[in-house]
Formats: sequence, structure tokens, C-alpha cells
Amino acid sequence: MVRLYIIRHADPDYDTDRENGGSLTDHGRLEAMALGKFLKEQKLTHAYSSPMGRARLTAELALRDELPEILADLKVENWTKELSSWRQVSSIAGNEPASALVSADDRVGEGNTTVTTKKKSRAVWDIPASVIRSQLNECISGEYKGSSPKGWQQRCLDHSQYKDSFDSLCKESDLFLARHGIIREGQRYSMDTSKYDTKSRREMRIAVFCHGGFGLTWLSHLLGIPLPLFHSSFYLPPSSVSTVVFDEHNNYPDIHSMAAFDNNYDPVSHYSQPKRNDFVWMTPRSLCVGGTNHLSMAGLETKVSSYEANNTPSGLKTNFW
Repeated sequence: MVRLYIIRHADPDYDTDRENGGSLTDHGRLEAMALGKFLKEQKLTHAYSSPMGRARLTAELALRDELPEILADLKVENWTKELSSWRQVSSIAGNEPASALVSADDRVGEGNTTVTTKKKSRAVWDIPASVIRSQLNECISGEYKGSSPKGWQQRCLDHSQYKDSFDSLCKESDLFLARHGIIREGQRYSMDTSKYDTKSRREMRIAVFCHGGFGLTWLSHLLGIPLPLFHSSFYLPPSSVSTVVFDEHNNYPDIHSMAAFDNNYDPVSHYSQPKRNDFVWMTPRSLCVGGTNHLSMAGLETKVSSYEANNTPSGLKTNFW
């Protein structure tokens, strides 16, 4: 089965090469090199990178010694850059308005092209889980009040303002996967078995070097989990690898799965249709989110970041208010 590795850049140095999206700390360079051995073991076949410096350097260091043939064919995907403009706009009752908050992410390369003392609101994926879960309480519990259930686009103000950007990212994702023969159809995917036999599908290993916020957002789309809930429930450490497998299903789905994907599906005629052998259905499934086993194998650990105010690793926020 096809595997997709969504890799966050290693420990960042946002002050070096700011205009090009930053670089890596000395520890980050070690993290990136540790990635190389892991990716070689996975028998990587394709590699892509965000255009931002910290992601490209992570890819180069990870592939340089262990997978030089993959590095030679490394391609930049502009749509995978960090979602730096996705910022909180609302205020939380009893707390300061968003515009008054000083973001620990306030630096060039994260959407800020001025000095680092500028005040701005935090990224939407840093909004506390308690806030998001209270907004989505009915969605999570499944117990709706009223006749018209509302989803995150109606309940989560800060996330809903980026609906169009999220939709654009989802379309870019679908186009990217389609270039590898993985075609989205509703909430599932398919591959043409006449072009991609079992062996080629199982050997396809795709790595994308990108960013924390982008990675969480892309995973939300692939796994079909509400965006705000995914943002507030998962964390991607520097150099972490999130593995998604495209789980293959019988190309003759059962009645219940077909009805779930197609409102116009007629179960009466289901078994009168011939079984097709020219494609296979696939559904993304996560094997790991934010994995750092490659660091343990190299005798490394996730390092506390000088950019965070709470003595935490890069991108991990605590005690917001």
C-alpha cells in the first residue's frame, strides 16, 4: 500500500536567512541527518519540499548521505509552505483580545516581515483544546440540540475565516496525489490497477518536508477529522514524521460503505453490478502522527526551543492565558 510521510522541518533557526524562511539550529541539523537513516529504511521513492529554507535544508541534510539519488530529484511544492497568515482573530471571554497577544511565533519566515517585537495573534492551531472542544461539544458528543446540526465552519470563528484557504489546500492535495495516480472520489481514493499493479503500489513511498501548522492541516483533510479538532489535539515536534498509509479495500465495497459515500447510491442494484478489477479503493489511515523514533535511534531528543516562552520545544504552546 502507498505510504505518505509528512515530515516537519527540524529544530528551526528563524533568525538566519529570514527572507528565505529560516534555517536550522545545530541540533536541528543533527535531527535532519537522523531522518536520513529512517527514510532509507523505508525505501523512499519520491521526495518533495516546501519552498521555505528550514524545510528545504531539512530535506537536503536528510537525503544527502543516505538517499542521494532521491535528493537529486527533490522537487519543491509551493503549496506546502507554512500557513503563516492563519491567525486568531477572536477574543476569549475573560481574557485579552487576540490583537493584544504577543505570539511566540512572531518572527520572519512565519508570515512576519518586520522586526520580531511586533505584536500579533497566535496561529489558529495554537488555540487551546478546551476552547475548541467547548465550541464543538455537540459535534463530539453526537447529541445535537435543534434540528440543524452545525459543524466547525459555523461554530469555530477563528477557523471558519480560513475556509477558502483550507478548501484551496485540499484541492492542491488532491492534485498532488493525482500526479501519483491516487484519485480522490468523495471521502475515498482510487488507483488504476492497469497502470499501478500491486507491487508498484506497495513500493510507492512519498515524503513531503513541510511545517507544523501545514502538516496538521493536511492530515485533517486526509484523515477526514474536523480541522479545529485536529489542530488542537495533535502536535508535530521538529523533524517528526507522520505516516499515512492508503489502506486498500475490495473494489466491490459493501452496501453500507457505498451508501455512506454516495447519497444517490441504490442498494437494490448493488449486487447486479459486475465486480470491477481495473481499480482499487483506498482510504488514508494514520500509522503515526508526530513520530520521533529516528531521534531515539540516533541518541537525540527533542530540544527545548529558545523561541518558546514556556521552556518547550518549537511549536508547543502551554499556559496561553
